[in-house]
Amino acid sequence: MITPPTIGLAPPLNTNALLTLPAYPKEEQSTKLVDKQGRILSKLRLSITDACQFHCFYCLPKPLPFLPSQKILTVEEFFYLTSQFVSLGVNTLRVTGGEPTIHPQFITIMEKLSKLKPSSSHSFLKLTTNGEKLGEYLPQLFDLGCHSINISLDSLDPYNFQKITGRKTFATVIDNILKAKNMGFQVKINVVVAKNYNDHEIIPFVKFSENEGLSVRFLELMNLGPIKPIYTESFISACEIKSVITEYTELKPLVRDLDSTSQDYSTTQGGSLGFIAPETEPFCSGCSRLRLSAEGVFRSCLMHETGVNLRGLSPTEIKTLIGNHIHTKPLTKIIESPLSMSKIGG
Repeated sequence: MITPPTIGLAPPLNTNALLTLPAYPKEEQSTKLVDKQGRILSKLRLSITDACQFHCFYCLPKPLPFLPSQKILTVEEFFYLTSQFVSLGVNTLRVTGGEPTIHPQFITIMEKLSKLKPSSSHSFLKLTTNGEKLGEYLPQLFDLGCHSINISLDSLDPYNFQKITGRKTFATVIDNILKAKNMGFQVKINVVVAKNYNDHEIIPFVKFSENEGLSVRFLELMNLGPIKPIYTESFISACEIKSVITEYTELKPLVRDLDSTSQDYSTTQGGSLGFIAPETEPFCSGCSRLRLSAEGVFRSCLMHETGVNLRGLSPTEIKTLIGNHIHTKPLTKIIESPLSMSKIGG
């Protein structure tokens, strides 16, 4: 186990906010997945692979052995396990990785999962990707009803992009982002901000949002896995990022959902910005997300080191384990985890 750090983060955690549970409407509480804290657990993050062709410093800084294919769930197993969550009230599914688009059966998996859409869900199937291979799948994804795509993009400079990701594919990623936007996808750009890596690009990203009509979300660096040796020196808070932006433009707060992870704003020039601050302003008290790894391990929290393996179990066994394990979901933030984001899905 990793010893929790003794250093503090600025600004300090708002502990009063952490203990305030959202007031969900009574009619929404009829869902089957409600934990002992009263949180409605309606969103599943499904990692379909731990593999990724990028080597971002905060996630997968150097090539590591990926899971052998026999350890990864089959297409039918992904469908079967996900269907159990849907039967319990999950109405939003976000497919992640590693990098999901490099799974050799990516589009087949998406086709199968799209069939699980509940009649009550307006936007069931979603995707998080690094965008490099996205272009070849856009028409099929749109036809499958996967209209919401989060794309990781940590730099707008080709040289810095290569430095952060280890890839020379900046132009391809940008092209795919704009293709998706022009096809009518809801595109959100996720930017993990770190000092001495890309903090000098905060304003360029704001202007990118304003010029391209895209939502850009700034994410705090999380204390996960390989980032630990440089975490303290690299961390920059959402509050600091906002301070940089307000020197350039006014931030106007927007209404957010009860379980939203993002604090959303518009700018005077029409930009759409979000701030995701899991380190300094945790959203644990309203979190609605569950996670299933590519091996079939169910976790009630991203930061949980261990989970329960659902592979090979009957529907009754799976539903019992899910029903019991959701109550391990923490109400306050876990300080750190030794797991890499690539292993548990972003």
